[in-house]
This record gives sequence, C-alpha cells and structure tokens, in this order.
Amino acid sequence: MTFPVTNRTRILCARTGGFLTLFILPVFMAVDMISSRFEVEGDVAQSARRILGNELLYRSGLSLNLLVVLITVLLAVCFYTVLKPVSGPVALFAFSLRLVEAAMVSVETAISFIVLNLYTGKDLGSAFSLEQRAALVKLYDHEYGIAFHIGLVLSCVALFLFNFLLFKARYIPRIISILCMVAAPLIALLGILNLVAPQDVNPLLFLRLVMLVAMLSEGLWLLVKGVRLEGQLV
Repeated sequence: MTFPVTNRTRILCARTGGFLTLFILPVFMAVDMISSRFEVEGDVAQSARRILGNELLYRSGLSLNLLVVLITVLLAVCFYTVLKPVSGPVALFAFSLRLVEAAMVSVETAISFIVLNLYTGKDLGSAFSLEQRAALVKLYDHEYGIAFHIGLVLSCVALFLFNFLLFKARYIPRIISILCMVAAPLIALLGILNLVAPQDVNPLLFLRLVMLVAMLSEGLWLLVKGVRLEGQLV
C-alpha cells in the first residue's frame, strides 16, 4: 500500500531535514569531545583511570552514537521524500547508502562498548593482563576505524547524490550544492585510501571546513527558506 506524497509533505520533510542537518553537527562534536577527554592514545592504564573516574559520562558519550543513527535514518527519509520526484532511482540509491551508513555507526558503537570493558577490566577478572588488554584495544580500534571509514565513504557518496539532485532541480542555491559535490568525493577518496593503505589520513582541514560551511548553509536554507517547488520558495 502506498501513500501519495504531496508538496506539503515534501516541504515538511525539507524543513525537518534542514533542522536535523544542523542538529547532528553538535551531536558529532559532543561525541568527539567526550571521547577525547577520556582516551589517551597508547596508554590503556591512564585511559582506564580516567574512564573509571566518570564512567557514566563516558558511557553517555558513547550512547550519543545511537542518536546519530536515528538522525541519519530520519535524514535519509526526509531527503528521499523531497528528491524522489526528481529521480526516484538515484534518490533510492542514496537513501540505501545512508541506511548502511547508519548500520556502520551501530557497529562502531558496539565496538566502543567492547573497548570500554577492556579499558575497565569489568567482567574480565584476571583473564587478560594489562598488556593483553592493550593489544586487544588496539585491535578493536583498528576494526572501529574500518567501520568508520566505510560509513564515511557511504555518507559522502549519498551526500553527493542528494546534492546532485538538489542542484538539478534548483531546490536550493546551486552554490551550496556545488560545495557539497566538490568536498564529498574528495573526503570519500581519503576514506578509501585509509581502507586500502591505512595511514591515519584524516580529511584535510580545508575540505572539512568546506563541508562544514556547505552543511550549515544547506541546513539553514532548508530550515528557513524551504525548497523551491513549482517556481516558488515554500
């Protein structure tokens, strides 16, 4: 059974998508800030002491990833609904990529909680020495990195496709879509390089700034102005 999607529904989805685009950015920042406050690279003992000092806050930071999953899925639904009339197959493909991205974030979250147990030693007893736990943390961090970069690549491809459709339909100012379409493939390429030849290659600061400006601009435009349907901003 299918339900007709009216222009009013698409307008609501566009504004909701704009709000969620803006809302997900501080959530990402909160996750990174909380993690960096506790984790000391290469020093499991120091990380464990910091985490045990305020484990509730650390667990809350990890749990924020579940909010990222929910927002990612809702964003996929919103943009698919808005852009399906422009090109159903392309919008559906981008929608599917974002769902897989959400699954990758779920995997990252599960790995993070496994690593938490290794940091604290809870439920492990004397099964692993500190050196063994440090080796396992390094192993799981590597697996986390794989899931992260897969999700990053899928996210950038979906972002490119959605913005291509926004550009084609002239739903938002084209310069905003162009910024996303330029930065997304380059960041995706760096993600692929990290999968093929892991070198801890992080997106260049310039690309990250371009993407941030593009996402802020797109989110604000969609939230405040909406999309241009049938020649009018609504």
